Amino acid sequence: MFQSGDVDPASEPTGTTSPQPAPAPAPHDPDMPGLSPGQRLTAARRNRGLTHEDIAPAHVPLSTAILRALETEDTERLPPFAITQGMLRSYAEHLGLDAVALVRQWRAEVQKVEEPVAAEPPRRGVLPLLWGAGAAGLAVAMIAGVWFGVSELMWAADPAPAPVVATAPSTTTVLEALNTAPAAAREVRIVATRLAWLEARGPDGAIYVSRIMAPGETYTPELGAGWTVHARDAGAFVVVVDGIETGTLGEPGTAVLSRRVDQLAVPVSEAANGGGRPG
Repeated sequence: MFQSGDVDPASEPTGTTSPQPAPAPAPHDPDMPGLSPGQRLTAARRNRGLTHEDIAPAHVPLSTAILRALETEDTERLPPFAITQGMLRSYAEHLGLDAVALVRQWRAEVQKVEEPVAAEPPRRGVLPLLWGAGAAGLAVAMIAGVWFGVSELMWAADPAPAPVVATAPSTTTVLEALNTAPAAAREVRIVATRLAWLEARGPDGAIYVSRIMAPGETYTPELGAGWTVHARDAGAFVVVVDGIETGTLGEPGTAVLSRRVDQLAVPVSEAANGGGRPG
């Protein structure tokens, strides 16, 4: 029994407080961990209080359907990744996101594209190399002996006329043939990956197109007609030959002038250097 004036021990403070739950993160924070690329785009847009109609096409040269496909990561409604990454970059930069990091995350999580790893060539021991060298030397000696005997017999008889040795065409001749070969049955498409200026001219200087291309926009020049293309940012355009992406017109930020369309259909630089952009 408690007397008057006594204090109930249960009512006294213990000196400790129960832990308080951490404040919940903001509902529209694009920097929250665990968000996918599309969720980051959606969070950044909502954080700014914008709708798709507020953004496209007044501020970003994309349709509202493309913006929704990017946020939902609907690759079935998006073009190939070479073009999609330009759209991602434009949308992310408008929303104030790190465009490079977002494209890298999309490539790894949505496209699931892995960088190819070069296979290490097999190592050969010293003994097989010695055996190979010995066998090659013996074969050369046997061939030389047979040829010496045959040449002696031929010298004793009537001398035969000197053989005509055919020379293999040089690399320059092969490349010239590739440059002059007709580009029939080929299709070349120039696809913009970001906002950039492109111009196409005929051999007489007539201008067929000269304007700023939007990301994902495609231009198909005529082959075999002596056309040339010009671009202020060569890295903003991807060259697609017969449905196969062969690279960009050039290095990002550099200009190309009078690039022959027929040379885009025949990537000479790949034949000369074993890879690279169309020459």
